[in-house]
Amino acid sequence: GGSGKTTLAQLLYNDPRLCHSFDKHAWVHVSEHFDINAITRDIINSLTRGTCEFTELADLQEKLADEIKDKRVLLVLDDVQNERGDCWELLCLPMSAAKTCKIIVTSRSEQVAKLVQTMPPHRPSCLSFDEGWSLFKQVAFPDDQEFDAPANLIEIGKNIVRKCKGLPLAL
Repeated sequence: GGSGKTTLAQLLYNDPRLCHSFDKHAWVHVSEHFDINAITRDIINSLTRGTCEFTELADLQEKLADEIKDKRVLLVLDDVQNERGDCWELLCLPMSAAKTCKIIVTSRSEQVAKLVQTMPPHRPSCLSFDEGWSLFKQVAFPDDQEFDAPANLIEIGKNIVRKCKGLPLAL
């Protein structure tokens, strides 16, 4: 956790060049409880910017298929933790209605990555000390106030960066 998976997915999702390649976009935070009905409803809500009232999976899947039929769709499923292939297959059933459906999945689990993988996973690495210090300074010393800071404060900041071991979220 904290290596920047969600942040990287957000950068892709919000990139105007990528957005123009798709007709519809949806972002769903999944987390621990992998409820296919709730996830499908959340996908519909994200696509339509509305509220779907359906509760039955068959109705939800039909509605989702109608929303994405013959469209180019980008879907981000953030923080997926469920490692069951049958759940993944059931969730993806309506996606075949789309002309193109690209799904970005973020997960801490190697097993999830293997389950949903259609291309090699990207593993964000930790930042070097210099990269971490640069990030830390942006927050701790806005507007280049570092030069006005006492030397002991700079050293304390560098110790904090070392203790964070390159994890962007911790920094």
